[in-house]
Order: sequence, then structure tokens, then C-alpha cells
Amino acid sequence: MSDLFRFSCTACGACCNSPPSLYLNELLEQSAHFVLIPTFMFGYKVGPKDEHLRRTLAQRTGVDPGKDPEAFEQSVRTFTAESVAYGAPFPGARNGEMLKISLKGLNAFTGGPCPKRAEDGRCQHYEGRPLICRAVPVHPFLTGPFRVQDLERFVRRGQPRGFKCDTSDEAPPLLENGKILDPDLRDAWLASRRGREGDDMGRIRSTTLNAYLAVRRAIKFSDNALLDLISYHGMSGVGLSFGLRYVLDAARRARLLTNEELIRICENQIRLVDEIYPRLPEVTPGVIALSEGETLKEGLSHETWRLSDLLDDLD
Repeated sequence: MSDLFRFSCTACGACCNSPPSLYLNELLEQSAHFVLIPTFMFGYKVGPKDEHLRRTLAQRTGVDPGKDPEAFEQSVRTFTAESVAYGAPFPGARNGEMLKISLKGLNAFTGGPCPKRAEDGRCQHYEGRPLICRAVPVHPFLTGPFRVQDLERFVRRGQPRGFKCDTSDEAPPLLENGKILDPDLRDAWLASRRGREGDDMGRIRSTTLNAYLAVRRAIKFSDNALLDLISYHGMSGVGLSFGLRYVLDAARRARLLTNEELIRICENQIRLVDEIYPRLPEVTPGVIALSEGETLKEGLSHETWRLSDLLDDLD
């Protein structure tokens, strides 16, 4: 007997209460739509039974493995699978850590919703939406029965926040025995999990490593000190934020992007910051942790100046 999970999106927009996290392979196409702030996060390329990983995840997620072992096992498998897909080895790793770069939209730091969510809850960027959004409501790094359990939690935990997902008998079947039935959703899930066809994951990992080395040189930290800083900020679930210029220069060195593509990204980001700059509050604390500015406006100003300098170098 098959086990069906029915689901239909009602376009309520409640799950768009924060901007998406983007992967490095989306940098070019999404740079015209989101003010992007890169962050460092740790992952682990170790088995789900590793005790260090389990302690770290218990602290980070707040899920007690003794009280909710099912949810905790999901978090362990999710964390390790994503690290294998997008993480890069790096010097100074102490406990098998892998380093990941996640591109965060500005509102992830200021508490605002996704900037592409319209007042009626619908997406203004639907046709070009990021990979993680295309895979909703399926988590990129969960499979089989864990996928069903995660969907049930997604619907249940979202209800107090206004989620209006349709899981009635009238909704179309989404999963059968944990397998995705819709071919478009299956393709989106694969792309968000493994990268799209043609993505060079080796160059993505090289970009991650080169960005780490550039940041370490710029702030003159030892590996241990920088690792501690990344670990501290990672406990918030957001990560250690730093300037986009480090990623772009690293991408150039790794040949992940051409000079023409880097120019487009710089121009897109400078334009977006110019558009939102007048609306930014004066006293908001800086969100770019490794920035020269102490307020949000100062930090973004410094970053656009650095991008302009990079443009000059590329010309």
C-alpha cells in the first residue's frame, strides 16, 4: 500500500518571511535581484554517528536528541549531506570541518521579509527564483521517510506563523513513499542538492577556499582565531558575514566567473545598494561583521567602494 503525502501551495507568502540563502553557483543570475552578503559557515564531512558533530548540532539547533531523536537525526543527516555537496576543506580544520559560503540577502540580518515578496504574498521574482525556493516545500538534503517527516513538521510549525499550506484530500499528491512525484519539483530538488548541470563544483570549492585565505590575510588572524570567530557567529544560524569583494576576487582566481560576468555582478550590486540606500536607517548596527563601517549604511558604502575598485581593476 502506497503512502501519499498531499500538498498544494496557496501562495500565502508566509514561508517568504526572510530572504533565501543562495549558493555560489547562483551569484551571477541573482546579483541583479538581491543585495548579497556572503557568510562563512562550518559543515562536517563525517558520518552521522560522529559524537563531535552530534554535540555541535544539538547546541546549534536546540534540538535535544534525548527528547526528540527523530528531529535530531534529520538535522544530522541534513548537515552532513549539504557539507559533502558544497563544503570545501581548508587549512586549520580541527575536527573535520568543511567550510561553506552562503550568500544571504540583506534582510536576513535586518529581520525583514524577502524583498521579492509582494504585499499579496506572491513572489515578484517567481520565474527566476533561487534554487532553494524552487525546491520548496521539499528540503534539498532529506530523502525517503525523513523527507515526509520534515514536510509534516514544515506544515505544522508554519501554522502559527500564518502558513496556509493545503494538505487536504483535495490537494494533489506530492510524495509517494517518500519519492517526489512532480517531475519539475524533482528537477529543482536535484539542482538545489547537487548543483545544476554544467556547474563546476571544484571551482566553487576553490572559490570558497580562496575567499577564506583572502579574509584571513585581510584581518591578520591566525587560523585558530578565524575558526573561533566563524564558529561563534555560526551558532546564530546566520554565519560570519564578510565583504562580497572577497568572493568575487576568489571567483576570478578560480575561473568560476569571467571578467565580463564579474563586471555585471559589481554593477548590479552597486545599483541595488544605491536604490535602497536612502531608505536605510542611520543607526542600524553593521551587519557585515568584517566591514570597515560601524552602521549598516557605512558598511554598505564601504562595500560598494570596494566593488568599484574591483571594477577599475577589471577594466
